[in-house]
Amino acid sequence: MRDLPGKLHQRLWFFLITRAVGVQVGEAIVWLNRQYQTDYFNAQTILWPGEDRQPWVAQFRRAGEDLRKKRHELVNRIFGATDDSARGILRRMLLPSFWRAAKLRARYDPEYLDGSLGFDLTSDLEQLGLPDRRIEPFRTLAGDVAAEKQALLPWLRRFRPELLTEGEGEALRAVRIAVHVGRERLRPMICGDEHDPAAQERFSANVLPVIDQAVRARSQYSGRLVALRVHHELARLHCEEYWDLLAALRSST
Repeated sequence: MRDLPGKLHQRLWFFLITRAVGVQVGEAIVWLNRQYQTDYFNAQTILWPGEDRQPWVAQFRRAGEDLRKKRHELVNRIFGATDDSARGILRRMLLPSFWRAAKLRARYDPEYLDGSLGFDLTSDLEQLGLPDRRIEPFRTLAGDVAAEKQALLPWLRRFRPELLTEGEGEALRAVRIAVHVGRERLRPMICGDEHDPAAQERFSANVLPVIDQAVRARSQYSGRLVALRVHHELARLHCEEYWDLLAALRSST
């Protein structure tokens, strides 16, 4: 229910933008076909960059120029005259899907938060142009997750040193995921003093069972992680492909 307003917002803008594109493309196709007394011009002609320079277009004198003019009018009418305005309009249609995918991955994938993959959630959100007020909570979360990673290592050296040896990468990753998923309950014990006997007892009673279960279920954790990463990457590429297409259309006018 928390994501429902975003989904409705996205549906509304998707409907408005695709309807506007459909109307403008239809009008341009009708005009071009009437102008050149043919039925060759179609939606692909308008929306596919470089189609205006195909040999079949060149057989119609000035058709390429007219096609680029119609494309220019379409892009400017719907998305505005600048790249910033165009990206802003596309964000309304595309960003909610990426936002939900990113939040879902952030709940499960600590490596995506702490930067150990070479990229992270905050850099993705900054690249998409989100305002700082929406990014700041994830910056805080990323810092907390990185601190929890460092806090967990001494405990593992004490109780499960085999997980830090070569060849146990999948098991260690599963442990980090399990701890991350249960971080609200487990964080006080992970961040406790490893030399305190009471803290050791609490860690043994509450965290070690989670660690051992994660090691046994490492393949299930890996399978879920791969699915989440693919889902998130597809959502990100979905945004980038639309932006690249719009930029290509604008540059071809």
